Amino acid sequence: MVELDISSGFTRTICAAGDGMGPDFRNAEQVNVHPELRVAYVTSAGAYGSDEGQVHMVILDSGFRVLLAGEDPDLGSFGAGVAVSRPRGLAFQEGTSSLLVAAGEAGGGAMSLYSLDLTSRVRMEMSSATLGQGPLLDVPGSLEREASTGNLFMTGTTEGAQLVIDPISGDRVIASR
Repeated sequence: MVELDISSGFTRTICAAGDGMGPDFRNAEQVNVHPELRVAYVTSAGAYGSDEGQVHMVILDSGFRVLLAGEDPDLGSFGAGVAVSRPRGLAFQEGTSSLLVAAGEAGGGAMSLYSLDLTSRVRMEMSSATLGQGPLLDVPGSLEREASTGNLFMTGTTEGAQLVIDPISGDRVIASR
């Protein structure tokens, strides 16, 4: 992970594979930096062809990585609740201590959206094949929360579509294709 100061062009390596600062990322997908805490959250989709995945926290000043959700080969499972699946997109859930995570494995049309409580590490499903109505993306991509409505916008990497998701009902509607 590299930090880039866009005004000066200065770069700094925050962390790297095998640096001993915590579990390494496997196919990192999205980074979201907390605007006040100098902490970044990273989705790691896991090894190609597997249904594993992880969500990490990175302390930007030290590069130390903490596994928030998923399996660690040495330490076992982190967090509880719905399956981590292959996390790809994430967004902050304002007014809470939770992240929203878009996940799904390729070919399954089984995308899901879950809330990850950063204190307890419990994952709660918000939208999936069994929760909410509307189309499911095959492979979710980025995830953004619209502050004025609370609705979530999720891109589909194989469909070329964007969904709008109601965070209360879990209902999904295609906004653009």
